[in-house]
Amino acid sequence: MKEKAILQVLSFLYDNFPKRILLSVDAFVDETATEEEKELYANCIRWLLEEGYIRGLPHSTYRIVKEAVLTTKGLALLEESRLWEKIKHALKEGSVFAIKTAFASFLQIAIKEVKS
Repeated sequence: MKEKAILQVLSFLYDNFPKRILLSVDAFVDETATEEEKELYANCIRWLLEEGYIRGLPHSTYRIVKEAVLTTKGLALLEESRLWEKIKHALKEGSVFAIKTAFASFLQIAIKEVKS
């Protein structure tokens, strides 16, 4: 689920902020993950990079990003309305509803920022 992938990446980088880290798809999937699942995470990472929420040095496949870190834009978005707490709670709970609700909050804040 793309919503979960994006929230997991953001949460991981938030937990490690301001440290620059090696961001790898393998940190989010296990050895039984399909190529489709790995590609989903790579595409989510690429989107977060292209939209300016994270920064780093991506490998051509986007499955690895060296020196990954949240940007000011990404950090501000997660701090807005304490979104990071909602994301942490949703990922811990693990329900589809909680994850989709947290992701909807993420999109709502992101779209509001674009419009202003």
